Amino acid sequence: MEQILRPAPIQLDFFLLSDAPMRTSAVATPIAGARRKRAAAVGWHGMTPASIEVDWQLAAELAPDWQAIKIVVDIRSPARKVGLRTGDYVVSASPSPTDDMSLAECDIRALPPGTDVFVKFHRPGRGRTREIEIAVVRLRKRPSPARARPWQIMPRVQYGVEVRPEDRKRFVAEMAVHPHMTALGLRIVVRMLMHYDGENGIYPSYRTIARDVNCRRKKTAMEQIARLAWLGVIEVLKGAGIKTESGPTNRFIVHWPQGWGASVVKLTVPK
Repeated sequence: MEQILRPAPIQLDFFLLSDAPMRTSAVATPIAGARRKRAAAVGWHGMTPASIEVDWQLAAELAPDWQAIKIVVDIRSPARKVGLRTGDYVVSASPSPTDDMSLAECDIRALPPGTDVFVKFHRPGRGRTREIEIAVVRLRKRPSPARARPWQIMPRVQYGVEVRPEDRKRFVAEMAVHPHMTALGLRIVVRMLMHYDGENGIYPSYRTIARDVNCRRKKTAMEQIARLAWLGVIEVLKGAGIKTESGPTNRFIVHWPQGWGASVVKLTVPK
């Protein structure tokens, strides 16, 4: 038998050329980045200075050292949650209940979320004295801006004339071939014209609309109506419907979109 000769394995010895310790480079991890981001977060109170209809004399009298600031309050802000309103004059905003400082100086400090800010403010009104009220605002993270819905990418269409009863069938037929009309949106339009419209107009609740068009969630029906309003088809008048035990209802008006049907104005040239 032939003997197969295989080469012996080669053993290599590695030596360090220097006695200096080996250096390792730091690798950025997502956890470390998140920690730095949280550390750099600045608390948000939702108050911004107003620039119109400011009583500068009142502002100087309320805070002689730096002038009070008339504010505009965001509707989703912590400031509104504790009772501050647009038009109030902020005399002082400070993380300490004993040390006063202006709202601008408080903002420069970039306090983190979770910090309690003691706000001294005055609310002007008819027959009110210049009393100072105090509210404790707990700062929180600034909310991210609302994302644009996919159908808001296209330009908004203006409302045309209101759909008359004799034009309902024609209107539904034209909306059925609308390039941006959904099947659910068309069902809502038909329901409003054929079932909800009465002597006092169209005023169903969103829950009723969702139930009648077989939507599992009321939010889906509200989304579709917002889309129809963007297309210039349905106008929503909040609180303009009839009053019920639970409060006033919304009124809905069905329009021809600008450039469709009865909204198209045909010009004739005299002979």
